[in-house]
Amino acid sequence: MSINRFLTISGVLPFLIILVLSLFKIYPNLFDYQFMIFTYSAIIISFISGSHWGIVIDVPDRKRIKIESNIITLIAWLCVLVDSIHTLIVLIFCFIYLQYIDIRLKKQVYVGAEFDINKHYYQSRLVATLFVVIILFIFYLTSLGL
Repeated sequence: MSINRFLTISGVLPFLIILVLSLFKIYPNLFDYQFMIFTYSAIIISFISGSHWGIVIDVPDRKRIKIESNIITLIAWLCVLVDSIHTLIVLIFCFIYLQYIDIRLKKQVYVGAEFDINKHYYQSRLVATLFVVIILFIFYLTSLGL
């Protein structure tokens, strides 16, 4: 396993740890699980958005992806400021939209694209996004008491 794939997949571990802490009420007075998952989600969303910038930085027609990634990053940041468990649904959609950008990058939908998203990066991101979305959804449901 390459270091890039390992790091991508290991980025899911904090989500899983926060979920386990919250499910088993481990140190509930010490940790604000909701704040932890909101902030880590915003950090990872920003990181992924930045990686999208890096992929298309030298592509002549790159405005769309930069605008999209900035909007997604700002939405994630606003989610940290909103103290509502329903904000998790917005974060889930941010991760799904970033995966949609990956799909478009993989298919080279951008006009004049002279790049190829790395196959291993794409596969790792797909798996990581799937796990993160599932973890966030479980966190959401358990926070609602379901």
